Amino acid sequence: MKISIIIVSHSQAGHLQQCLDSIRRFAGDIPHETYVVDNASTDRSIDVVEKGFPDVTLIKNQENPGFGRANNQALSRAAGDFVLLLNNDARLTPGALEAMLAAMEKNTDTGIISCRLENPSGVAELSFGKMPGLKNDFVQKILQTGLFSGFIQRKLSEPAYPDWVSGAAMLIRSACLKACGHFDENFFMYLEDADLCVRARKHGWKVYYLPTASIKHARGESWKNSPASLRLAYRKSQIYFYRKHHGPGQIFLLKGFLLQKYFLRLAYCALRLPFTSHARKLALKEEMDLSLQIIRMTLRE
Repeated sequence: MKISIIIVSHSQAGHLQQCLDSIRRFAGDIPHETYVVDNASTDRSIDVVEKGFPDVTLIKNQENPGFGRANNQALSRAAGDFVLLLNNDARLTPGALEAMLAAMEKNTDTGIISCRLENPSGVAELSFGKMPGLKNDFVQKILQTGLFSGFIQRKLSEPAYPDWVSGAAMLIRSACLKACGHFDENFFMYLEDADLCVRARKHGWKVYYLPTASIKHARGESWKNSPASLRLAYRKSQIYFYRKHHGPGQIFLLKGFLLQKYFLRLAYCALRLPFTSHARKLALKEEMDLSLQIIRMTLRE
C-alpha cells in the first residue's frame, strides 16, 4: 500500500463530503486506503461516509477523544508507506498528492511534508513556523494580523525546512512515525502537530514545506461550532507544550501572561456589563465565563 489517508471529523458533514470527493477525484490513481475517524458527530457525517463512500474505513467514536487520539486510532491500522493526515475541511487539488509523494521519495531524509494551504479565495495561509515558544509565538501572531501580507505571500512561495508544519495536510513517512511514535494524546486539540514535528526532528528527520503543491483549506470551521471550548483547549495545549519542550522559566512567563490577559478581560467585561444591551450582555457573560475557565485552568495546570 502506497499511502494511508486519515481524516478526523466532527459534525462537518458538508466539508467531509467535499474532502472525500477530492480524494476520489485526485488520489484515485495512487494505491491508497482511506480512514475516517468520526468523533461523535451529531449531523449526517456517518451517513455521508456509509452511503457515499463504502470503500472508506469508518471508525465511530461515541464521544470526542480529541484530534491526536482519534488519529492514533487510524494510525494503528494504517498499512501505507506514507500517511496523509487531512482535515475534514481540506480538499485535494490536481497533482498535489503526487507532488508531495515525489518530494518525499526524492528526499529520503525528510519525514514530514506539508504544502501550500489556500483558503477558498486562493490566498495562502501561514501554515508553518519556528519552534513554538514565547518569542516565536509572538512573532507568529504578528505575522497573522495581515500587516505583513506581502512578506507572508513571498515567504509561502519558497520551499523551507521549518520547525513545524500544519496538521491540516501533513504527509508523514511511516518509518518516521515508527521512530518517533504517534501523536501525544495529552493534547486534546492544537499543537499536537508541532509536537510531532519536534519529535521527528529529534530523531533526525527533516520537516519540509513544499510551495509547488496546494490544498484548499476552509480554515476555522470547527471554531464556529464551539469557539469557547476550543479556545480553552488551545490554551491548555499551549501550557502542556511549553511544559514538555521548554524550561520552567518560559512556563512561568506564559502563565503570567495568560493570567494577566484574562483577568484584564474579565474586568473589562464586568465594567461594560451594566451599560450594554441584553444581547450584548449574553456575549459578555460568555466571555467572562471563558476567562474564568482559562484562569482556573492556568492555575491548575
